[in-house]
Amino acid sequence: MNTPVHKELTVAARPSRLSLAQVKELFALYPGLAYRLVPVDSFGDTRKDIPLIDGNAPSDIFTRELDQALLEGKADIAVHSAKDLPVPLRAGLEIIALTASPDPSDALVSRDGVRFADLPHGARVGTSSPSRRDQLKAARPGLTIVPVRGTIDERLGLVDRGEIDALIVAACALKRLGLGQRIAEILPFASHPLQGSIAVVARSGRPDLRELFREHDILKGYGKVYLVGGGPGDPELITVKAARVLERADVIYYDDLIGEEAVNAYPARKVYVGKRKGDHAFPQDEICEMIYRDAAAGACVARLKGGDPFIFGRGGEELRYLAERLVDVEVIPGISAAQCAAASARIPLTLRGVSGSVSFLSAHPSEEITPGRQVLEDGTIVFYMGATRIEEIKAQLAAYGKRPGTPVALVESAGLPAEMVTVKPLAELKEGDAKSPVIVIAGDVVNTALPRNRILFTGLDPVNCPVKGQIVNYPLIAVQPLPFAADLAGYDAVIFTSKMSARYFCDRCPPRAETKTVAIGPVTKRELERRGWRVDHMPDTPDSDDVAALVERLGFK
Repeated sequence: MNTPVHKELTVAARPSRLSLAQVKELFALYPGLAYRLVPVDSFGDTRKDIPLIDGNAPSDIFTRELDQALLEGKADIAVHSAKDLPVPLRAGLEIIALTASPDPSDALVSRDGVRFADLPHGARVGTSSPSRRDQLKAARPGLTIVPVRGTIDERLGLVDRGEIDALIVAACALKRLGLGQRIAEILPFASHPLQGSIAVVARSGRPDLRELFREHDILKGYGKVYLVGGGPGDPELITVKAARVLERADVIYYDDLIGEEAVNAYPARKVYVGKRKGDHAFPQDEICEMIYRDAAAGACVARLKGGDPFIFGRGGEELRYLAERLVDVEVIPGISAAQCAAASARIPLTLRGVSGSVSFLSAHPSEEITPGRQVLEDGTIVFYMGATRIEEIKAQLAAYGKRPGTPVALVESAGLPAEMVTVKPLAELKEGDAKSPVIVIAGDVVNTALPRNRILFTGLDPVNCPVKGQIVNYPLIAVQPLPFAADLAGYDAVIFTSKMSARYFCDRCPPRAETKTVAIGPVTKRELERRGWRVDHMPDTPDSDDVAALVERLGFK
């Protein structure tokens, strides 16, 4: 179908041979569109002394002047190599079309057509890309990497004059210029997926232009990615919005701290991509790539992350990775592990007169921590991922001015039935005090905690059984293995609501003398006793109100 005839468009493009070839290729897809070319030298074209290989060049080095031409009304659209677009795009502009790449691969151009494996040790290989440089070093450590700049013709000239032995360049760039014969070899390198794609940019609010280019716009077939905060693991602590997204998702990529029983409630295809220390299901780049591929194929993708995606969840990395590939991403916040740990232990992270600030730190910092000393000394400090680094945390807290007697709470498996809370003075912390996952909360607010009895409830809905205390719902109603065995050391009482709940639980967890056992009726009581459990209490009738009244008489709060 030919595009209908439209008024002549003014097109801004860089004046290089490759850029002009891209404009010609684009408009060959739309033979009904007339256009007038406005060549615009970009900052990158005039400042070839700025290296690209170190990754420090301005993100809009090849688009800045063309963007300005659009904003000033000097052009209707600008045509770019898609991988040159900055993220985010300049305010007031939007991408109205993206073409499919004819060839995203990397090519080797070399003197005398020498193949990559045959390049001699020390051979000088030119590239302008940090990722190509890294892949070259990994594949052939003995090569000498030479940063290069300039047009395709200028870079090829470096090979022809013997200034470099070989050059890595986009295969589609050579083919667009009729230079395919210069390719010595297509390399098996992972290239940017937008390599070879042409992006059309216009001022925002131009639906007429978007419609003109819609026919060959591959973005219209893209799906959407939701970065979803799944909370600390308790399915009841996921947000209503997150649950709605998960219900309609085509695929869910979920983390280690998201239990299978939580994701199995949704019809989507599930992909486990969890990470634990020394045990990663997939490398991070591979996770990002899988999500991108599904989204580019049109899927609605939910990336379900423990806690909140933007608090030590690598959500920012995944957002940027997808945004650089022009995938639409929406972020849905979640209850963070620190929030859950503090709420469960009833420790206010900030409290007037005690702590006016809270700092979230990783026990595995990737760079030097530089928050203000006074904030750290006077405020609450929360460490994530610290189970195997208790001694380092202890030393850091002392360096931040925390005194030896500062109370420290270790909250294991926050929000889950296996949760355990241990409080110690800083001086007594030692390796092995906690198991992963653990949240470490340090500061005087720990001493203000208002502890309450913790009760494990095995029925369906604890809300209908108004028992005083902190109720942890552990419904045992289906004939299936338990996902884990709860440790009764963290509980003051456990309430069994049926014979079957007693049977399932006792198969996985031994009794504990200090934990009171409540059976809802004589049948449940007999089942527990048959399995060697002592039943401490039983209500007069198997009624939720009587259970609540019984627990209240026991003095739970």
